[in-house]
Amino acid sequence: MLRAPIRRRRTGPSRRQFLHAQAAGIVAVDSLHADTVLMKGLYVLVFIEHGTRRMHLGGVTANPTGEWTVQQARNLATSLSERSGDIKFLLRGRGSNFTPRSTPSSRPPAPGSCAAPSRHRA
Repeated sequence: MLRAPIRRRRTGPSRRQFLHAQAAGIVAVDSLHADTVLMKGLYVLVFIEHGTRRMHLGGVTANPTGEWTVQQARNLATSLSERSGDIKFLLRGRGSNFTPRSTPSSRPPAPGSCAAPSRHRA
């Protein structure tokens, strides 16, 4: 009989404790799909600051690309110029418009970029 190895508890903080401690430095980005009255599909790019729970509209387009996403992230970094040094992590989705270049690189140091974990249901 095969048994799964016993998992030992990590010595560091839990995920909840980590997110609570680092909330001021986390910005999440995701896109959502919206239909117009004329049934035209548009994509909306949204940034959320975890520390303040503020939502920033990145932009709206019918054809999102990686380059467009990068430009919207740069625009947000410019608008948050005095607070952008506090941002340490950028959580992004796994969509095709979130390319590896989708992290704002307008000025060093750029925040770390972490792809959101996939959610597979068993």
